[in-house]
Amino acid sequence: MATSNFKLRPAVIAIEPITAATGVQLTTSITATQGEAGDANPTITLSDVSSLPENGIIQIEDEEILYMTKNDSANTISNCIRGFRGTTAAAHDGSTTPLDVMHLFDIMGKTQGGITFTVSESKQALHTDQDGETPVDESITGTSATVEANLAEITLENIAFAHKTEVYGTTGSRRVEIKPNVGQSLLAVAKKVLIIPYAGATVSNDVEELITLPKAGIAAVEELQFDNSTQQVLRIQFNGYPDTNGNIAVFGKEA
Repeated sequence: MATSNFKLRPAVIAIEPITAATGVQLTTSITATQGEAGDANPTITLSDVSSLPENGIIQIEDEEILYMTKNDSANTISNCIRGFRGTTAAAHDGSTTPLDVMHLFDIMGKTQGGITFTVSESKQALHTDQDGETPVDESITGTSATVEANLAEITLENIAFAHKTEVYGTTGSRRVEIKPNVGQSLLAVAKKVLIIPYAGATVSNDVEELITLPKAGIAAVEELQFDNSTQQVLRIQFNGYPDTNGNIAVFGKEA
């Protein structure tokens, strides 16, 4: 089996949400740089951000926007990267006709110990009687792509996502119920996964540095230790399955 391991520099993982927020709109006009740190207008105001994740990726018209901060009371997002994933930053005017905001990805938060992306190619040696044990050819039997990471932010939302369930209850009395999930098809609940490396102190907007698993099954491998010297992390693994184009992973911009 031929295996390539890619240990990434600090990065974040973005995933398609189990339930995407709906009904969020842009009802004002924004410039092509608004919401970015250091911009004259460092926030973007939306109709309601309460159903959006704390940080994630949205789409307005043809532009994708990554944001790392939201303010529920002001209905704003900030610390944005405009024109994310190879899209073009542009001005948008929702003041006359509100523009729908698509909720594309949740960002799962910080990691501890890095992210490992593994591509393994298995093969079978072919033999003939005349050549004995000397292989005369090799046939590829399969390729797997796996992402493993330790999430430093052990939130109920992250635990629920890892176990293909949801957070129940209201603030102050919320819970996650973990079921056996026997017979659950991971392909049926597969989600698109992005690995987004950092460039210095912020996430990179270089589309060629992205790694995408178009369809990824999620497996939780929790091992929470309670002692004085061990940092608790939520270990999570994503296994890539072929999409409609036969891709299990994409380096750089998706076609």
